[in-house]
Amino acid sequence: MDNINEIKLNKMTKDELKAKIVTLELAIEKSKSDTCNVISELDNCKKELADLNKPKLTKEYFEKIHKAVEDGISEFDFDDSGSYSMDFGIDYDGRVHAESFCFDGESDLEFNIIQKLEELFAVQEEDTSDNS
Repeated sequence: MDNINEIKLNKMTKDELKAKIVTLELAIEKSKSDTCNVISELDNCKKELADLNKPKLTKEYFEKIHKAVEDGISEFDFDDSGSYSMDFGIDYDGRVHAESFCFDGESDLEFNIIQKLEELFAVQEEDTSDNS
């Protein structure tokens, strides 16, 4: 009879341990969720702090800048073969293939974009003289 009571006692202890494990796992999940929330809030605060020192831009002017960049890119002649450099190779069966293909027109593309932005804004030199 003692063996039967001992088995029931061990089974209850097992059930209690299983319940404790489930409780602890739930606590860990809640802790992970809380940690994720705190990390997200921290990231938002860091972004807000970084944004404080940025110059402010209205949505209207942001769209104008976007359009100027878009125009600068769209007016660039990507079909101009002089904007690319290619290295060729010959396969074992005598076929020619391109081993490398590189876009070299980035300065011309940049110039187009900058030109469009300069049309949009009145660029002025900063006053660097010391009036003290």
